[in-house]
Amino acid sequence: MVSAYRLRPGVDVLLLLGTDGLFEFCNNTSAAGQLLKDGLSVSALEELCQQSRERWTKSSFNETVDDITAIAAVLPAENLHRP
Repeated sequence: MVSAYRLRPGVDVLLLLGTDGLFEFCNNTSAAGQLLKDGLSVSALEELCQQSRERWTKSSFNETVDDITAIAAVLPAENLHRP
């Protein structure tokens, strides 16, 4: 699934891309909030993916887990103001 959102200058500061495996048990707001709170790092992304993986395992009758991939980038404020 692909979603497109217009960035809001001075408001949007994080771009988070993830597979459906990530967002099946993790909504956009909580995922972005966790990364903003913990800081954007490889370990923070790995933790986010691990939490989703654990939720998949608990909800699956045979512990099958979908693939989970995530990438994130902090958006510099000065770039948001360009046309």
